[in-house]
Amino acid sequence: MSIISTRRILALCVAVVTVVASVGFAQSEQSSSKQTNPRATKKIVHKHRTHRTSKHVAKRSKHTKRDTAETELRLHYPAPSSGGEEPNGDWYRKRAYPNEFIDPDAYPNALREAAALPQYRPAGIHTQSAMQWQPIGPFKIGGRVTSIATHPTDPNTFYVGGAAGGLWKTTDHGVSWRSLTDTFSAISVGCITIDPHDANTIYLGMGECNSSADSYPGNGLWRSTDAGETWTNLGLTKTQYISKVIVDPSDRNIVWVCIPGPGNTADSNRGVWKTTDFGATWVQSLLVRTAKNKLAPSVPVIDMAMNPSDRNDIVAATWQKVTSASNAVNVPNTGLWRTRDGGMTWNRIDTISGSGYINGITFKHASRSSLLWTTNSKGVPTLYALTSKVDKDPLTGYVLADNFNVLLRTTNPESGWQVVLDSSFRIPFLGNNIDSVDIFNRQGGYNNLLVANPHIPDDIYLGGIDILRSSDGGNTWKDISNAYPHYFANDRSQHSDMHALAFTAAINGTDILNGQDGGVFNTTDFGQNWTQLKGLPITMFYHLEPWYGGMDHIADPFPVDSLKFFGGTQDNGTVSHGFSANADWDWINRGDGGMAQSDPNNPAHIVTSLQLGKIFFRTTLDSLRPNLFSDAGNLDPNAKKWFDLSAIAKRRGITDSSESCTFIPPVLLDKQNGRDVYTGKVYVYKSTLDFTTPDSGTVITRWSPQLAGSPGNPKTWYTGSIETMALGPRDSHGRPMIWAAGILGGARAVWRTTLNESLPQDSMPRWIRADSAGLANLSPNWLEADRSDSLTAFISFSGSASGHLYKTIDGGKHWTNISGNLPNTSLNAFVIDSLAEQGDPLKKNQCMFAATDVGVFVTTDGGKTWSSIGTGMPHLVVGSLAMYRNWLVAGTHGRSAWALDVSSINAEQRSVRTETGSVASVSVTAFPNPVRDHCSVRLNGTTGPVRLTLYDLSGRAVLGTTTSSGSTELALPATLSTGTYMLTVTTSHGETAETKIEIAR
Repeated sequence: MSIISTRRILALCVAVVTVVASVGFAQSEQSSSKQTNPRATKKIVHKHRTHRTSKHVAKRSKHTKRDTAETELRLHYPAPSSGGEEPNGDWYRKRAYPNEFIDPDAYPNALREAAALPQYRPAGIHTQSAMQWQPIGPFKIGGRVTSIATHPTDPNTFYVGGAAGGLWKTTDHGVSWRSLTDTFSAISVGCITIDPHDANTIYLGMGECNSSADSYPGNGLWRSTDAGETWTNLGLTKTQYISKVIVDPSDRNIVWVCIPGPGNTADSNRGVWKTTDFGATWVQSLLVRTAKNKLAPSVPVIDMAMNPSDRNDIVAATWQKVTSASNAVNVPNTGLWRTRDGGMTWNRIDTISGSGYINGITFKHASRSSLLWTTNSKGVPTLYALTSKVDKDPLTGYVLADNFNVLLRTTNPESGWQVVLDSSFRIPFLGNNIDSVDIFNRQGGYNNLLVANPHIPDDIYLGGIDILRSSDGGNTWKDISNAYPHYFANDRSQHSDMHALAFTAAINGTDILNGQDGGVFNTTDFGQNWTQLKGLPITMFYHLEPWYGGMDHIADPFPVDSLKFFGGTQDNGTVSHGFSANADWDWINRGDGGMAQSDPNNPAHIVTSLQLGKIFFRTTLDSLRPNLFSDAGNLDPNAKKWFDLSAIAKRRGITDSSESCTFIPPVLLDKQNGRDVYTGKVYVYKSTLDFTTPDSGTVITRWSPQLAGSPGNPKTWYTGSIETMALGPRDSHGRPMIWAAGILGGARAVWRTTLNESLPQDSMPRWIRADSAGLANLSPNWLEADRSDSLTAFISFSGSASGHLYKTIDGGKHWTNISGNLPNTSLNAFVIDSLAEQGDPLKKNQCMFAATDVGVFVTTDGGKTWSSIGTGMPHLVVGSLAMYRNWLVAGTHGRSAWALDVSSINAEQRSVRTETGSVASVSVTAFPNPVRDHCSVRLNGTTGPVRLTLYDLSGRAVLGTTTSSGSTELALPATLSTGTYMLTVTTSHGETAETKIEIAR
């Protein structure tokens, strides 16, 4: 995430609290009840996976120069090159829809449902190891890191937590890594703390707390007493998001836990919790509500700090999120609370007028804060408070770009504060101070950290877009990561969006570890040089696809190391495997990578996209350096080979960049002709690419009426957009029918085109609604159209309600729920295994794989029953799924990509017997085709009477007859018009087959 990765409106890691008009002074509640840990003695033993890689200087990613047209449209919405927390909020909204908030129990319940499903085992496979998921990388690209904890005496040992990638350990300073939490049901990490009394005792708080919409909940607090080999759950499972753990420096039995809590306005599990008996029982020490009412919404607590000279003196920071787009909304319950008696009582120590935060310091709309209490060079405890603000554009609801507020310092929190850094400090954007951005650059709720060097007094570090260092206690500051200049130099020697900073046990205090959206980076010279620590497979995929043209020459059996894939990732652009000689993955395009598309017939023709619908295509693979700027004015001849389809469209006045769209809009390359690209915002657009003269020869056309968003007003954001599209069968001109689904006027909408032969080749097709009352009103995720039947399609949905996968066989008039026993969670993508069919119509669309927020599942009976598939892969968030020959490849959102050999499933399905005891082999052909009046129909594999039915493309039967011969003559009524029809044969045993007939008169 960054200026280039526009993102994050609603966060799972903190509650989104609606401001109540009658809000009064926040109050603290001390609970007298204790929460006993029912599993205090339960231990889990883990098997570890080791990844080894050599350390070397990494190359880094960040994003693009704002072109003039996009800058002029900033009042409508931030262009793809100007980021923030907001746009990727649709990740949350899609899972919450049609509600505002996600049920906090939904994800844990889905994990339990996934664990209870049976494991699929093909006939003849007697060991689970025969179907083992294999991690295939990326290992060097990295992904979002939430926390780092270092061993107090061993500089080579430290722990790293991934946003959705679990806990990792290294004992050789990042040369190799072990995953410690693969057997946990949830692996989103919030914080890591090593017990100062015993370096083998580690506390792990689950659930990412970085205000990212794709922050997944955890399952409480865990502890290991043997350096991560085994773990005990200490309870607090209802909290779901834990941001900090502090172990009392004088008594290891006393532990404090800071909890933002789940995204639920009335949840009472958040706040500050404390144990005095080593985690056996817990007391809620602080719970802040928006009013003096036990039923009023509670407020997240995002951070806390302990006075280094007084273990009973603790300050906690509350954070009331704002949902309104208006920048006039106050946030009176964002503030600081202090206890001086070990949590018995708490008092607010900032102003509470609604317009202020710290005594004597006022500003609008306080937002997330980070706290640091350290001892200065004079031996005096000093408290720092880093604050962001949440001023918003009233037209769009987007956080304004300058949302860094102030860094304050005090030696007595109740006697006044000193401003040591304000918003006048800027981050170089293009390598100079002329074009610069705010320290947080719209993302103060996302990248916001404050850390002190434990080895050097007055050495303070602030994290936003970059890492800032002050060696004099905050009086002067220097940017030591310079992520944007690195990015625009087209390397990956740093990455922006800072979430964690830690110091190893090296006594000189110069061995610094930095965790952010690009993984873990290390410096030993205070930022003069940075090195990426590789080997962490924590990349977060949005989409991946085979590089078809790069593999078609490889013979079967197809080995896993021959797989060539590419796809879009969270803030690490588009990455590819197999495009070069590199054994790992390459970074080939920028930003938040979206959907990747590949021409099966020309390996050099590929299409990639970025967040909010920016699309690039390429005519050659002789250089795949990312395009870091808009093509207009880009002086890099290698990056220039990426042609910006969005810029071409804009220059021709085809699209309006203020048109609402989802964060990762659908992009489809027509695999048959390799030229036509379809994408959807609130309209569908068709682009015919010209690979010879790309800029002048490419044709772009609006291809639909408004299908999504606010009816009649495509510029109204957050009212819905097209979420998914699919291409179906073709008419005689080669034009595919199109399915599209999204949110229109606040409700789910599914559309399809009709195959109309009479329409001119370049005219917009006719669109009709293709949903019914029986279809779930959830946010659409993925569409697949039957490759030969224009009336058959499948659609999946987000959300936690039941019903996530549906099928229609009549063009959308009726839908059947085929979710079966799938877990009730977001179904992000699915694939139909055509290799298992082998032309057998009884097996058509029966074998499918589904990617969900809790793993991958398989059905071989068309969705009646589902099973877990493969072993070795945890219950991960799987955002994308693709097949190539015998390999199923899963793009996870947090643990890179995995591959599973499914050839044993295909073999089993091909050998399944029909009712007659023989392998189904029914087929039907018609000739001549196209036909005018009569055609001969040849039937294969049939015995006894069969029924022939001719359907038009609306699904209406226009002719029917019964025959018992192997071939027959079919007379076509003169009333049938020119067009495409489907001829279906049905045997007495229920076997079916079909063929397409073109009538030309």
